[in-house]
Amino acid sequence: SHQSPASYLTGVEPEDDSGTVLEKIMAANIKALRDTQSHLDRKSFDGAVELLSSAGKIHIYGIGTSAGLVGELQHRLMLLGMQVHGYTDAVAIRLSTMNLLPGDVAVGISHSGRTMSVVDALELSRQSGAATLCLTSYNTSPITRQSDLSLTVFCDETQYPIEASTARIAQTAVVDALVAAISARRFDTAITRSARVHDLLEELRYKRRDKK
Repeated sequence: SHQSPASYLTGVEPEDDSGTVLEKIMAANIKALRDTQSHLDRKSFDGAVELLSSAGKIHIYGIGTSAGLVGELQHRLMLLGMQVHGYTDAVAIRLSTMNLLPGDVAVGISHSGRTMSVVDALELSRQSGAATLCLTSYNTSPITRQSDLSLTVFCDETQYPIEASTARIAQTAVVDALVAAISARRFDTAITRSARVHDLLEELRYKRRDKK
């Protein structure tokens, strides 16, 4: 029989077999999603949707394990027709802040909220007049002090070493919700662009087949 998520708060142990590890990881991820669903600040989420929906340019910053989520958010906002650029290199991150203007938005993604190149980028973005938004796991971390709006996911620190991976699952879910909410605001455009994207990809597939 399956144990409840609450029984896994001690995290993975060296003596656990692979089946037990699977159960613990799944339970930890489910708990992180439920906790984030319960505690994520709705006003901040609504504000983030409004901010991104009305943005001129959007720059997304993240390094290391956050880099994948930078690419995910960039790709999905690009599909909605938004002017968005993702940066995962410390030098490019810093230089890109010079290209932001009032009306633009800088998004920083950092699990710890202490990735200094990302924190510094949000500070520089604010100096350029851009609005700032962060996605993190710690609502009192340095990145939140450079953010006009903060979206904080929730995962138990006692889950270590599971914590970082569960945070990424929760952050991905928040990104999914952000993109869905923005899509709903521009529903007709999103549907039209989705059909166009499908046609473009189908055209690419046919060209590849012709080359074979």
